[in-house]
Amino acid sequence: MPLSGATFDENSVPLDKGGLQGAVTENLVCVVDPEPHPGAARPPWLRATPPKEGIFRERKMMMNIRTITSWGLALLVLSAQITHAQNLEDLVQRLVRQTDTLAQRSYDSFGSRRNPSRYDIEALYQSRSLNASAELFQRMVRDRRSDGELRYAFAVLQDLFRNSGHYAFDRRYWSDIQRTSDDLARELNVRQGDRDEDRPPRNDPDGNTSGRLRWHGKVDGETQLLVRRSDVESRALSGLPASATTFNFTSPLPRRAVDVRLEKKHGRGDVEIVQQPSRNNDFTAVVEIRDKKGGSDDYEFELIW
Repeated sequence: MPLSGATFDENSVPLDKGGLQGAVTENLVCVVDPEPHPGAARPPWLRATPPKEGIFRERKMMMNIRTITSWGLALLVLSAQITHAQNLEDLVQRLVRQTDTLAQRSYDSFGSRRNPSRYDIEALYQSRSLNASAELFQRMVRDRRSDGELRYAFAVLQDLFRNSGHYAFDRRYWSDIQRTSDDLARELNVRQGDRDEDRPPRNDPDGNTSGRLRWHGKVDGETQLLVRRSDVESRALSGLPASATTFNFTSPLPRRAVDVRLEKKHGRGDVEIVQQPSRNNDFTAVVEIRDKKGGSDDYEFELIW
């Protein structure tokens, strides 16, 4: 009698035991009882193993799951790269727009001055240089240069911003540029390293974090004072340069971010701090004296940190 519903392969071994006919394969015991006896117990050695088709289906399902997972991870990575590139391009576009506005405002301010100084012309050139540098960085971003190259280029751009901080740029526009620069640093994952404001740089020979400066001089118009380490540089924004100036430090202004406050001692006009020392302006405190009345007047103040 043929074995109905049974399949055999070339490794099958015929089986004939106790009136039962069948075959033993590598993974399957297939038994057929052509003449079952009523009430007869099935032999205890009769067991069936899972068919190969079930194992194949399980393996195929696992392969499909791995494939789907791999594609999902690849899509997530691609999506993150696209988002990063778009964020970077948006930030650079904002920086170009802001530096262009700064350059335009600087030229407008220059054109309105009656007696522009060499310092005014330097600030004018510097503002346009910043805009050109931002445009060059934008081109590198659009050309999809590597992240390593972009980080190096952005470090150069940061140095330009840092060295330009002591110019008398409009504070509103300059603050916007600094915020965008910080956003770009985060997007590019730029490490601050030794430029961290919270600790003294390695080239700072002393660890002093407190001291004071006493300054005295005659001012006619608007004058800007740049205080860096143990030096004070005077620049006339309008009117005559400051004259008869004297100053004295108890200790140099530290090359780190410190909080500087001003105490006015004498003078009829306004005296105020317009920039605190930071890495963006090479740790320079900037003071402006505005004497709007005719003629000069004596001014005296103290900076304390």
